[in-house]
Amino acid sequence: AMLRLLPAAAVLASWATGVDADEALCTLPAAPLACVGPKTSHEYIDQFLRASAYDKTLRPSCEDGGPTLIEAQFGLERLDMVDQKLGLITLSGRLNTWWNDPRLRFNGTSMGGCFDEVHLKGDDLVQWMWAPDLYITNLFSKSVDSLASSVTISADGVVSRTERMILKLTSKLTFGKLPFDKHTAKIGLGSYSQDISRLRLTSKGGEFRAGNSGVGIVAPAMTNYMWTIMGDSTEGFSTPGFVVVLDFLSTKYDELHLSFEFERKPKFHNEQVIMPSILFIIVSCIQFWVDPAIAPARATLAVIPILIMLT
Repeated sequence: AMLRLLPAAAVLASWATGVDADEALCTLPAAPLACVGPKTSHEYIDQFLRASAYDKTLRPSCEDGGPTLIEAQFGLERLDMVDQKLGLITLSGRLNTWWNDPRLRFNGTSMGGCFDEVHLKGDDLVQWMWAPDLYITNLFSKSVDSLASSVTISADGVVSRTERMILKLTSKLTFGKLPFDKHTAKIGLGSYSQDISRLRLTSKGGEFRAGNSGVGIVAPAMTNYMWTIMGDSTEGFSTPGFVVVLDFLSTKYDELHLSFEFERKPKFHNEQVIMPSILFIIVSCIQFWVDPAIAPARATLAVIPILIMLT
C-alpha cells in the first residue's frame, strides 16, 4: 500500500510546485567523501601538539626567519568605574591576540581535511602551545574569566586567542577643568622578554612600526550615567592603536597602547555634587539666625553639613 501511495504523493507535489512528477521523487544524497586528518580537537592536539616535533618553548618565526608578528585588540564592553582618588580606571572586555605559527598548519576542507578551524579552550594553549609573553604595563589588578577564554587555530596556522577580563588600570587623571574634564583610558601591552628582533607588536590590521595604525579598541554603543565616551555613536566606536618603541639598556621593545577618551557629564556632577554642596552651605549659615545663647544648636548647624560633605 505504501508503494502505491508514493507516485500519488509525487503527482500532488508536482501540482503544488510546478515540478515534473519524475523530479518530485526524492533521491538519496550522495555519501560524503571521507576526510583525511584529525576529526576532532583532541585528535588535533595528539597529532600536532603532543608530537615531539612541536616545542612550545620555541617561538614561531616568519618564513624569512624574522620576528614573530603579534596583533592585538581590546573589545570594550563597559567602562565600569573611575576612581578619582586613586587614579584607577576599571574596564570590562575581551583581549584578542593573533599570530601565525607555521608548525600548526593543517589541511582544510578544500584540501581534503575534516575542518577549517580548530577550537580549543584557553587551558589547552597554556599546556600545549607557544604563546606570546604579553603583559599590561599599567595594570593594577586583573580578573580573567577562564570559562570565557578560547583559542582558534585556522588551517593556515593563524592562532586567535580571546580572554574575557576585568582590568583595573593606573591612569593619570587631571581635574583642572572640573566639571568639564576629559581623560584617557589606556591599556599598555608589551613583551616580558622579546625585543623587536624577535617579536613585533601592533593593533589589529596595523603596521609593524612606531605610530598610529590598525584598530586597537572596538566597542558597541555605550551608556554611562557619569561619563561620555568620545566618538561613541549608536553604532559604537573604534580607535587606532599606537606603538611606541622603547629603548631599555640599548635593547628596543615594542609597547602597544590601546586607548580611548572620555569626558564628564557636567549635569550629573552639578546635580550630585555642586547643588548638594550649596544647600549644605546654606544650612550651615542658618546658625547666624539662631539665638547666640543656644551654642549647641549653632555648633550643630555649622559642623554637621561639613561632616556630611566630607563623608
